[in-house]
Amino acid sequence: MHANNSDYAVKRIAVRRFVIDTVCVRLMRKRRGMFIATIHDSIVARKCDCDVVVDVFREEFAKLGVNPKLNWVDVAVHAQ
Repeated sequence: MHANNSDYAVKRIAVRRFVIDTVCVRLMRKRRGMFIATIHDSIVARKCDCDVVVDVFREEFAKLGVNPKLNWVDVAVHAQ
């Protein structure tokens, strides 16, 4: 359980807005038909689309003045 559920809820809403309402919407407009799914603060996409996903994340973070280290992971490699 989180120390302050109200703060946790606010942060969870902010993450959802950023990932789904900003990044995912932009990806859907940029590449219609692209498969994307969200898991918490991450996006699952086909390997051929991962560079575009990371680029859109970087661009949207930059608009907020944030420059996090971002990368993509091939889950097929980790599933072995």
